[in-house]
Amino acid sequence: MTKVRTVIIPRRAGYEYEVECAQMSDGSEPANEYITKLRSGAWPNGYDEKVDPDSQPAHVIYLMMATLQTMAESGVPNNQTAIKALRDGLWEVRGDTSRMAFFDVDGDGAHASKGRIGDRRDVDPDNKDDFWWFPLLDETLRLTHGFAKTGDKTEETDIELAQLIRQEDLNND
Repeated sequence: MTKVRTVIIPRRAGYEYEVECAQMSDGSEPANEYITKLRSGAWPNGYDEKVDPDSQPAHVIYLMMATLQTMAESGVPNNQTAIKALRDGLWEVRGDTSRMAFFDVDGDGAHASKGRIGDRRDVDPDNKDDFWWFPLLDETLRLTHGFAKTGDKTEETDIELAQLIRQEDLNND
């Protein structure tokens, strides 16, 4: 039975990607829960407002959604620092003090890890844009979960949780 996922940004004519929420084996969608909480104007449980007391939930979700919208429309993020490769085909979209992890799947729901391109010589020589390092992802981006940015690097626990959510999502596709 095919799962019904929450679609955050539907694929439209001319769009590069659709953005949806990954599902855990119990049917929950941690990314959707995070988005809903931020859109309501509240910080998710466990979020430490002291990380950046001037940051507001509505602003944080606006920044992340703007990046995802730009990626859906054009295939690349809206600026160089809006996303970051984590590892093993996981990426994060950034919004001030918050992050959401994501991965890509093809039309059949299969995932093949794609990381940041490290050498410009590995891309098409005609590709002269600033986003040469960003790989061509498959047609659907699936958000795993959201988390607060608390240090210089993404916490190992957040990467492990993203891996778990991705695995459960792919196993039950």
